[in-house]
Amino acid sequence: MKLAMCIRTVLALTLMLTAGCKGRRAGETSAYTHQIVDMCRPCHGRQVAQWSASMHARAHTDSVYNRYFIKASQESGRRLETFCARCHTPLGVLRGEIPFARAPRRPADTRVSAVATEGVQCDFCHTIAGYDRLENGGYRLAAARVMRGPLKDARSPMHGTAYDPLFRRSELCGTCHNVTHPQNGIVLESTFSEWRASPHARRGVSCQDCHMTAGLTRRIVRPGQAGHGGPPRPHIADHFFVGPNLIYSSRDDSAQGRELRRLSAELLRRAARLEIGEPVQRGERIAVPITVRNVGAGHGLPTGVTELRQIWLDVAVKDARGREVLRSGALDARGELGAETIIFRTEVFDAAGRLTTKFWNTVRKGRDHRVPAGGSVTEHVPLPDGVAWPLKIEAALKYRSVAPSGLAEVDAPRDLVAIPVITMTAASRTL
Repeated sequence: MKLAMCIRTVLALTLMLTAGCKGRRAGETSAYTHQIVDMCRPCHGRQVAQWSASMHARAHTDSVYNRYFIKASQESGRRLETFCARCHTPLGVLRGEIPFARAPRRPADTRVSAVATEGVQCDFCHTIAGYDRLENGGYRLAAARVMRGPLKDARSPMHGTAYDPLFRRSELCGTCHNVTHPQNGIVLESTFSEWRASPHARRGVSCQDCHMTAGLTRRIVRPGQAGHGGPPRPHIADHFFVGPNLIYSSRDDSAQGRELRRLSAELLRRAARLEIGEPVQRGERIAVPITVRNVGAGHGLPTGVTELRQIWLDVAVKDARGREVLRSGALDARGELGAETIIFRTEVFDAAGRLTTKFWNTVRKGRDHRVPAGGSVTEHVPLPDGVAWPLKIEAALKYRSVAPSGLAEVDAPRDLVAIPVITMTAASRTL
């Protein structure tokens, strides 16, 4: 029975690969026609299941990205469609589906073929054969019939194989995880550059060690098989591509979705630590120093679209009677943060001098207030006068992927998606 099933699988996959790769040589744009759930899952079920829950799988269909993509297309005269899609649906660009014939006005207008809808998928990643630049989708692709990877002795009856040391290096990720404005050269995302300047890079810890193993902030070896029927391997990479964006994994109730949700929250909790120091005199006020240490991330906190992401301090001070005499960082009824909140983010401004999350309108960067890899930032929270000591200080470092005001900026409803708030770390002290 098992032998018959294997034979049927081999025949089916052979037919699909022949149809999908016939006549393709490196540089051609015609070959990608079959979805990876059909082509890759029979032999690489574990990897496909993990990928299916990931943000890579949703890179083009993510509702928040979709709304920003639509607004960027409209306000740039469609000049940024390929710029964005080259990393969010590489096969959509390769197959000529993007740019669209006209600027999309609603999410349905951004639909592409099934294979392009898969976003950052197997046939894309495993045909990267180098790069021209480490930014803005500067990757180079090779023949679709040859799958490249980190195993020197990999063999497959379904497709060609090629060993490439790039698959163990952070440069593989850097082609898309550095973004520079295509018109004015302003650096918009610098995750790879932050890693390259970090203690992680100096210790030889790659992006893959944290984001493709269960160790999260460190490499954990997981023995297994790379493919069905393959030999035992000392380590097989996870394909969840764990990151802090929990909007979509929070709606995925599959086993993989629940596991990714757990891993993502754990990644955030391992990234930072809080320390509450002794009160100090700051001018005419007494203030409490609160130090945020980046103890786990190989890049800044936050990273990526740092004008959109929010990490902030939620601080409460109670007096000797247990009354709350100070609160900073609480969400209001609309889910927004007050002006006094200490937020770690990058500020970008448009031509009118307005703070914006619409990166394509950026003409000037303002304050880059984030916690660098291996570094720390100390904030001084002024205490109210005339309170009854001792005081209890409670502080929490919190994260969310986007604020409701960010959604409103691209004409998305404030309830477009549930936006979970994750407590990364907390500390308390009585003074």
